[in-house]
Amino acid sequence: MPAVGRDFGIPTLTLIVDEMTGEAGYLTRVEAFVDLLKRRKEEKVFGT
Repeated sequence: MPAVGRDFGIPTLTLIVDEMTGEAGYLTRVEAFVDLLKRRKEEKVFGT
Protein backbone atom coordinates (compact mmCIF):
# COMPACT_ATOMS: atom_id res chain seq x y z
CA MET A 1 0.00 0.00 0.00
CA PRO A 2 2.74 2.57 0.64
CA ALA A 3 3.92 2.13 -2.97
CA VAL A 4 0.39 2.73 -4.26
CA GLY A 5 0.15 5.88 -2.15
CA ARG A 6 3.45 7.17 -3.52
CA ASP A 7 2.67 6.26 -7.12
CA PHE A 8 -0.77 7.86 -7.13
CA GLY A 9 -0.18 10.63 -4.60
CA ILE A 10 -2.86 9.46 -2.19
CA PRO A 11 -2.44 9.10 1.56
CA THR A 12 -2.57 5.62 3.06
CA LEU A 13 -2.90 4.48 6.65
CA THR A 14 -1.31 1.23 7.74
CA LEU A 15 -2.70 -0.39 10.88
CA ILE A 16 -1.09 -3.39 12.52
CA VAL A 17 -3.77 -5.38 14.32
CA ASP A 18 -2.94 -7.66 17.21
CA GLU A 19 -4.49 -8.64 20.51
CA MET A 20 -2.23 -6.31 22.52
CA THR A 21 -3.19 -3.02 20.85
CA GLY A 22 -6.01 -1.05 22.44
CA GLU A 23 -8.99 0.32 20.59
CA ALA A 24 -8.23 3.89 21.71
CA GLY A 25 -4.89 3.81 19.90
CA TYR A 26 -6.58 2.83 16.66
CA LEU A 27 -9.25 5.49 17.03
CA THR A 28 -6.62 8.16 17.63
CA ARG A 29 -4.67 7.14 14.52
CA VAL A 30 -7.81 7.05 12.35
CA GLU A 31 -8.94 10.45 13.65
CA ALA A 32 -5.53 11.94 12.90
CA PHE A 33 -5.60 10.42 9.40
CA VAL A 34 -9.07 11.87 8.73
CA ASP A 35 -7.83 15.29 9.89
CA LEU A 36 -4.91 14.99 7.47
CA LEU A 37 -7.32 14.18 4.63
CA LYS A 38 -9.52 17.16 5.50
CA ARG A 39 -6.52 19.52 5.53
CA ARG A 40 -5.32 18.21 2.17
CA LYS A 41 -8.78 18.72 0.67
CA GLU A 42 -9.05 22.26 2.06
CA GLU A 43 -5.61 23.16 0.73
CA LYS A 44 -6.57 21.82 -2.68
CA VAL A 45 -9.90 23.67 -2.71
CA PHE A 46 -8.60 26.98 -1.38
CA GLY A 47 -5.18 26.81 -3.01
CA THR A 48 -3.19 27.51 0.15
